[in-house]
Amino acid sequence: MLIVIAILGILAVIAIPQYAKIRIRAANATTLTDIKNAKTELNAFYSEKNYYLF
Repeated sequence: MLIVIAILGILAVIAIPQYAKIRIRAANATTLTDIKNAKTELNAFYSEKNYYLF
């Protein structure tokens, strides 16, 4: 039983930092998508009004 707990502890030590990196990459991808969507919306606004919003 002690060996099983030790193995699970080792796996947790390996998995937790990897999970954090994956979450950071996902957040970065979401931010990049939001920026691209904002760019598209600003270009659509410019196409309609012939001036930029800001």
